[in-house]
Amino acid sequence: MLAYDPELVIGADGTHSVTNQALFPKDNRIHYEIDYAMQVRLEIDGKVDANLDQTVQFYQRLAHHGLIATEQVGRLDPKTGKTPVTMQIIIPKEDYMILNGLKEKPNAQNPIKPFGNELEYREIPDHLQTFIDSYLYERLKLSGSNINPHSIRISVNELPASRVTETFTHLQNPETHKDVFVSLNGDSALGLSYFKGLNAGLEASAKFFTCMAPAIVQGLKDKNLVQKSLDEYQSWFSVYAEQKVGEVRNYSAVKIGSSLKVIKGVQGSKVVSAYIPEVDKKPIIDAYYHLLARANPDDVVDFRPYPHRSYDPDIQLGQFGYVPVHYTMKKTTKIFADFFKPYKSGYQVMNDFKQPFTGVVNVFMGITKSVLGIGTLSPTRILDGGAHLLRGVIELAMTPLTFLVKPFVRGVLTLFSSYKKIEENTGVQHLVDLGTNLLESQEEKEELSFDKMQQLLGICNDLHRKFNKSVQRGQDTQISSSIEREYIKRLTDTASPETTSTKFKDYLTLFKGPFVAADECKQQQTLAL
Repeated sequence: MLAYDPELVIGADGTHSVTNQALFPKDNRIHYEIDYAMQVRLEIDGKVDANLDQTVQFYQRLAHHGLIATEQVGRLDPKTGKTPVTMQIIIPKEDYMILNGLKEKPNAQNPIKPFGNELEYREIPDHLQTFIDSYLYERLKLSGSNINPHSIRISVNELPASRVTETFTHLQNPETHKDVFVSLNGDSALGLSYFKGLNAGLEASAKFFTCMAPAIVQGLKDKNLVQKSLDEYQSWFSVYAEQKVGEVRNYSAVKIGSSLKVIKGVQGSKVVSAYIPEVDKKPIIDAYYHLLARANPDDVVDFRPYPHRSYDPDIQLGQFGYVPVHYTMKKTTKIFADFFKPYKSGYQVMNDFKQPFTGVVNVFMGITKSVLGIGTLSPTRILDGGAHLLRGVIELAMTPLTFLVKPFVRGVLTLFSSYKKIEENTGVQHLVDLGTNLLESQEEKEELSFDKMQQLLGICNDLHRKFNKSVQRGQDTQISSSIEREYIKRLTDTASPETTSTKFKDYLTLFKGPFVAADECKQQQTLAL
């Protein structure tokens, strides 16, 4: 560098500036801990389009999962035909330290690939795995088979703020014995997170050259003038850098921290919220990619987690997206029907007392959807809004009876009946019967067809959803949660030695008891005749 006999060297080589490390004092750079982030990167075949409805629904559902996330959709690469997508979520320092302490630190150069190395993926804390699975689930609903599973990469990094104390120094050229000024600029002088560094860097650079203009005009030959110009910039930079670091801190505390607290507060307060347990999305994602592997290359396989259902049962309170009218009406009639049903668990007692809050939310969503439906001339949205409004009004009107009469009636019924176990629930047994009927028509050595495989995976994933939901709500069961998780995972485990039919039978047996094979079923029918 000095061989060119420069008058001024400007180091603008990033936050890990070699110029700063080599030519400035060791403690010249001050590092401020602000936030920590985890990124999920993936590639989608073709161009990614999204309308306003999809965007609102997408972020709302992520918020329901407790995700403070931003998703950046890149431009279509004409060479590869793929669009890069990056999702970033803010994580606590404790989680960052766990991940950063792994043997192979998951950074951008060495990411974790959930579909390439499952052992590495399991090292991620469970709640972060849940977040990642929830995001992938929502993204699959939008993009389906266009997402290449092997392109999914997970990394973590710090979102700090950093600044240098001294923006310039000088050293002597050993060949010419002239003083050479060295200045730091751009990210090497001021590094800011949340995309604030770009504008700050441009502003600081503009100020730098404004201060240096008189010296530059004279060819940087007047060393006193150069020194004076650099001193002027140093005085301005010291105040400016503190101001910008403060802006990043405020952004983190006000916009990120407060949003996270609100969502966590609503999620955590079961008394005032309609608590909906988190659905385990990993088996659903695994099932989808298992089906894609079995399909023909030219086949289009839609992402249908529950093909035996007419709608996705993972419906949230206050959901902006479309909610089937018959689902809302079913929930409305349930307000009356539940008066004459015993409690299954303590959750249902608590749920009765949350009815006013649920009613307020449904009235608000009913009005919102109806107004939007009229404004957009959408009959579907108008009907959806009307159903929500009706449900909310009934919930509010029935609140006195729900508070004074319902707990007493249901409590008396519960005294004279035992708590139902999860495997005895009507919905669970209905799903078991659906799966059993599909398998009983299957010959022992006959390979499952693609359609039957898709149906059975959907039924078993629905059972897994119902089981987890009931366990989280405190309902009793004789089924071990660890065994149930092991069995649902085996359904898509290609390394498992059992046949596919046997795996499905084993899983259904957990909820029903000994499975009757197809040939045994025929023998029983013959004997009965």
